Amino acid sequence: MSWPSHYYNTPELVMLFEQLKYGIRNTDKPRMYFEVKIMEILSTILSSVQLEGYSEKFFQAERSKYVTYQNKKFLWQVKTEIDKDILMSPSVKQLAAIAEMGTTKLRQLFKSYYGVTIDGYVRQEKMNYALRLLSHDDMSVQNISTFLGYGCPSRFTAAFKKIHGFTPQQFRKSLSL
Repeated sequence: MSWPSHYYNTPELVMLFEQLKYGIRNTDKPRMYFEVKIMEILSTILSSVQLEGYSEKFFQAERSKYVTYQNKKFLWQVKTEIDKDILMSPSVKQLAAIAEMGTTKLRQLFKSYYGVTIDGYVRQEKMNYALRLLSHDDMSVQNISTFLGYGCPSRFTAAFKKIHGFTPQQFRKSLSL
């Protein structure tokens, strides 16, 4: 039986083959790793054959949004760099240098892979950090706002509410602080 190439020429398989190739080059993986990768490749091909319309989905999608395994590795490095110090995160230009790509491509791939813009991710993580700060009554909301880089407490409150769905004061009340 001969399968058309669209059954095995998909982004998922390209990524699996890249992982397999990377594992072979490094030769630090146990034999079981390679056996599992081969099984994963075969099951992905089988699922594309069994599921009608599965392979067509790829060809209808926009190729510019496809994230290669190499790009994913760069995006992981970018995210790690942002997470090192969320309050002093690097500029997009610095992140693009880490990712070895242009700023536009980095922004597009980051949004495509993580589902949020770089600025949105930083804002989201700052608000998660704000939750931790607010769970203690050591600092006032105004001090937390300033600490996180918001010049105006009302902007901080609006951003916090947009992310979490409640205000900092409501959060503190729920903790009885």
